[in-house]
Amino acid sequence: MNIFITRIFFLTVVTFVCIQTSAQHNIVGKWVSSQDGDTGIFSFQKNGFLAITVEGETMGGELFDFEGMDACVTYTLKPTKKPNIFELDIYIRSASSDSSIFLTAPGLIEFIDKSSIKMAINFEHEEIGPLTSEQKTKLRPKDLSPASEAIIFKRIE
Repeated sequence: MNIFITRIFFLTVVTFVCIQTSAQHNIVGKWVSSQDGDTGIFSFQKNGFLAITVEGETMGGELFDFEGMDACVTYTLKPTKKPNIFELDIYIRSASSDSSIFLTAPGLIEFIDKSSIKMAINFEHEEIGPLTSEQKTKLRPKDLSPASEAIIFKRIE
């Protein structure tokens, strides 16, 4: 009986920790930042799509025009060895069934708290196709330091 209670307690604690960690690192929603007179909004959707709005013009989401082609913007978020820092990969891809990747942009996100994140994204990256591990190493946690060009975003939804 004692082992049963210990197992139940252990499973309860593990479940709570997993749920708590998931809630603390929820990127889904709208995030806004104003810098140098420009306002930017990143809208991360639950289904993996991303829309980026800068000064009222939106790029991305599930369907938009990219150089005369139907395209969409998707993202992936993967944990790093640092507990609050995640790799963010942004893909501009064909909206057709083949989902060919046109451009990629690697980045890092640091969760400051539930309503604040810091992002560093390499929009200068122009490789076509999935990112290799060598390309991802161009951004490191130091790129999120106060001296970096990382931008702080606040959750608005």
